[in-house]
Amino acid sequence: MTVTYAIEDSLAAEEFVDLLKRSGLAARRPVDRPDVIRAMVEGADLVISARDGAGRLVGIVTSGGEGRQEAIGATQLAVLRARSGPEYADASRALGVHYRKCIEALEQARRRRGPAEAALGDAIAESCVASGNRQLFDLAGQFFGRARRVDDSVAMFERALEQDPNAINSRLGLAVILDFSRRDGAAVPHLDWLLGVVPADRRVLRLAVQVGKWGGDLDLAQRALALLEKHHPDIAPRARDFLADDRPPPGPPG
Repeated sequence: MTVTYAIEDSLAAEEFVDLLKRSGLAARRPVDRPDVIRAMVEGADLVISARDGAGRLVGIVTSGGEGRQEAIGATQLAVLRARSGPEYADASRALGVHYRKCIEALEQARRRRGPAEAALGDAIAESCVASGNRQLFDLAGQFFGRARRVDDSVAMFERALEQDPNAINSRLGLAVILDFSRRDGAAVPHLDWLLGVVPADRRVLRLAVQVGKWGGDLDLAQRALALLEKHHPDIAPRARDFLADDRPPPGPPG
C-alpha cells in the first residue's frame, strides 16, 4: 500500500473520528463529542497525516502545546510495541475505559465550575492515574491546580515526570503550581532545566525571573532576564523593575 505523508492545515474532525473507529481507538476517545474531538485537532500546533492511495486517512501524528513541541520517546515506543498484539486485547479495552472516563470527567469539570467541579476530583484522580497516560496526568494536574488541590496537582505532574523526565509541559506545569503555592525554592531546579531546553519561551522566562527571585536563586533570575532582553525586549523592563523591587513575596493562597 502506498502511503503519503503531509502536514495538515485543517484536518476535519469527522476524518479523525472515522480513523479512531477503524483503528479500535474509539473506546479511548470521546468520539460521540464532536466539539471535544474538534478541539483536540485544532489545539495541536502540528498535525501530520498518513493517507493511502485513495486519500483515506490511515494515520495521524499531532504535537505541540503553546508552541512547545513534544514527542514519544524511542524507549516508550519499544514498550508500546512489546505490549501490542491479540494477547493484550482485554488489557487494551480496560485501559480504553480508563482513558474515556478520565477524558469525560475532565470535560465535565471544565463545564461545571465551583463545587460541582471539585466533586469530580476523586473520579479524575482514579481514572486518569489508571490510564497511565502522561498527557492525561498533565490535564489532571491542571484541573487540581485550578481547584486549589495543590498536593494532588503536584503529585500528578510528578507522576508525569516519572514517566518522561524530558516532558517540557509536565515540568512547566509542576513549576507553575509550585510557584503558585509559594514553594519557589522547589521550583528552581525545574526552571533551571527549562531555561536550558526552551531558552526563548516567553512564559518560562517570566516564571524563571519570579521563581529565581522568590526562591533565592538570583543567578537564575538574572539569566532569565538576559534571555528576556534578547528574545522578548518588550517585557524585559518590567522584569528588571520586578527584580529591583525589594518587597517580600506574597504568602501562599488561602
